[in-house]
Amino acid sequence: MVKGIGELLSSDLGIYSDQDNIELVESFYLNIITSKIHRVYLQKHGRVPQKRFLNAIMEETNLSEIKKAIVFRRVLFWLKTQNDLKWDEEVGLKRSRNFPTKIVRGLGNQCEWPGCDNQENLQLDHKFPFSLGGMSDTRNLQLLCPKCNLQKGSSIYSINSWPTDD
Repeated sequence: MVKGIGELLSSDLGIYSDQDNIELVESFYLNIITSKIHRVYLQKHGRVPQKRFLNAIMEETNLSEIKKAIVFRRVLFWLKTQNDLKWDEEVGLKRSRNFPTKIVRGLGNQCEWPGCDNQENLQLDHKFPFSLGGMSDTRNLQLLCPKCNLQKGSSIYSINSWPTDD
């Protein structure tokens, strides 16, 4: 029998399991799938995003319709972002070194990483990494404490909230 993520965490962590743990594990799981689908799309169809090709790849998965829709939006966003920027590793490196640092008002007053309530030394962070093509608009920005920001890094796997998830 296959257990759900919440059931697995509860059985392994007992009283230490909570909704924040479950959300992070589910997010990480969807990020792994998103990264794999993105990689398959690039290998088969190149960088130009085309919904019909992405739909064909998504139909080959065993994901639920809800998860297919989430992953579809994420991969399409990622492809469009990289295509618009003509993104490659050199562009990503240049962008990561020219990170905008202005604080955007209205983002909140505590760390937005699930399970963290730190309110000191908050840092502006891109939900979808700036170095991977993420924009500096309010839909893609969040405040993180230094510890959570360092843990998140700029890996596609550590995104806990995509701009397309709103």
